Amino acid sequence: MSVVDKVKKTIREYNLIENGDRVLCALSGGSDSVAMLHILMRLSEELNFTVSAAHVNHNIRAEANDDESFVVGLCEKNGIECFVKNADVPAYAAEHKISSELAGRKIRYDFFEELRNGKNINKIATAHNKNDSAESVLLHLTRGCGIDGMCGISPKRDGYIIRPIIGLTKCEVEEFCKENNYRFVVDKTNFEAEYTRNKIRLHLLPLIENELNPSFVDTLTENTQIFAESADFIDRCTKQAYERLTVSGTADIVGLSGEHEIIIKGVIGLMYRNFSNRHEKLSVKHINDVLGMIKSGA
Repeated sequence: MSVVDKVKKTIREYNLIENGDRVLCALSGGSDSVAMLHILMRLSEELNFTVSAAHVNHNIRAEANDDESFVVGLCEKNGIECFVKNADVPAYAAEHKISSELAGRKIRYDFFEELRNGKNINKIATAHNKNDSAESVLLHLTRGCGIDGMCGISPKRDGYIIRPIIGLTKCEVEEFCKENNYRFVVDKTNFEAEYTRNKIRLHLLPLIENELNPSFVDTLTENTQIFAESADFIDRCTKQAYERLTVSGTADIVGLSGEHEIIIKGVIGLMYRNFSNRHEKLSVKHINDVLGMIKSGA
């Protein structure tokens, strides 16, 4: 099956793009986003959707302006409408006391949302691939995670953020660009091993593939689908228990204590997110501390 056909299969399997959609491609200029743009352009007539692109200049790397020029030129050459945002990510990170990585992500997705609301865009396509998903799972494992952390990167999030090339490996993406002579930019920071994700990409993942399982990315992808199905079932049960056993932020401790531990933990997490006005999840340690109090009747 060709790379384009694989992406078409993913789109249909997960209903990522519908007839008449306006799809905005997050276009960094790297091999993944360039491949995604070209594939979606090829499929746009057959599946009846339009393609535009968005690029954020983070002003972190010396080559950032060159990357912006490349993206703008690529879109002009292919008749694709391109939206560009010039952002001072280091200043934003310093102001909000967060990492540059988190700041860049916040600025990017805020820009995508602005375009979605202002340009009548239905879907936002990001260029995550199979390797990205595998790296995310390994990263979560090193930091400690529940079943949600084992689910990898989903093909669709929030109904409109889609990952059309999530079924392709990094090797397939790069080979597709090579075969078609598609130029792309290279982010040198991807090869700097001081970042945890880069250590996984550059050292851990190749070690596993070379010495333990050459098909590890595919194997892990199959397992993440199982974890995702399990997580979805647990999430549904948790929400049902939450609706039954909580009122105005107060839980029925007796009723809750009769639930399975994984449901109790889920309800605790939901209560925290719903009433703390904080986006991050409650740590496993704190959830276990609350669980202990519930079980002891404290």
